[in-house]
Amino acid sequence: DMLGYEKDELIGMNLQKFVDGQGFKEIRRQTESRKKGKVSRYELVMFGKDGKPRIFQVSASPLWNEDGSFTGSLAIIMDVTERKRMEETLREGEEKFRKIFENANDSLIYLDTFGRIIEVNEKAIQTFGGSKEELLGKNFIKVGIFSLRDVPKLLSVFARILKGKEGYISLRIKNKKNQGLYLECSSSIIKVNNKLVGILVI
Repeated sequence: DMLGYEKDELIGMNLQKFVDGQGFKEIRRQTESRKKGKVSRYELVMFGKDGKPRIFQVSASPLWNEDGSFTGSLAIIMDVTERKRMEETLREGEEKFRKIFENANDSLIYLDTFGRIIEVNEKAIQTFGGSKEELLGKNFIKVGIFSLRDVPKLLSVFARILKGKEGYISLRIKNKKNQGLYLECSSSIIKVNNKLVGILVI
């Protein structure tokens, strides 16, 4: 079904018919490892009867004769073409998001649900006035740019955001270069499979 052949057509057919030169080299390499008693798991591009390529995950084990000599292989083959396409689409989407995130004109800060800084863009680093390393992994309250009087207000807003409510705040900071800046911050929650995983602060 996966290759588009009838069973009778496949019996006796050499695997070389379904792969290109590189694929057949891989089959031979994997077969040699099975002759040594090794189980192998690898990906292989195979061409169906219609000539279209599909990606397969192959799990193969050696078969032995009664005298202990190698007689062949037993392979379980899974078509992973659609999964690979989805992974590629997700990867392209992540790359696109990364470019937007990095090149935004506003400061973008991604926090986990504990308030730790997971990622920042270049504009946020400039606003902070220090290095990226000083920010990542640190709780946003402890980055050293907020006055003590603003901390209760910040924590209150953070708690409100975690409940899915509005997360707007304006305040004055003194960054690591001792520059006084006025900030307006808005936040939105990030969910995956309906589960809160983080907060994006602009």
